[in-house]
Amino acid sequence: MRNSQADDDLVLRQAMFDHLERCLAGAQAEFLSSHVINTFEFQGQPIRLIVQTGIRKLRDHPGALTIRTTYTPPSVVPPYVDDVGADGLVRYKYRGEEGGTRTTGRYAMPWRPNYP
Repeated sequence: MRNSQADDDLVLRQAMFDHLERCLAGAQAEFLSSHVINTFEFQGQPIRLIVQTGIRKLRDHPGALTIRTTYTPPSVVPPYVDDVGADGLVRYKYRGEEGGTRTTGRYAMPWRPNYP
């Protein structure tokens, strides 16, 4: 990935987190609706962060922008072993045993150290 592409991606991701922080600051509850989250705009263009497939990957960006996990009641075996880490961030479980498959490899890039 070119440095300018990586820089552009970091700017987009920081703008997304800034948007979410502003939304949370003005929220009346501890959660945000998909409608509120999807009011995100970057460089004057609307970008939906929550999509039906659960994984938002933009065409010209190297990794997934957002991943939505599935709620599973405590008495049911989950389809994926997603979990919340000690830092409060969700850990998304890859499909399959390896992260290099087409369905999972593109999601790994944002998980590199210091990458939002």
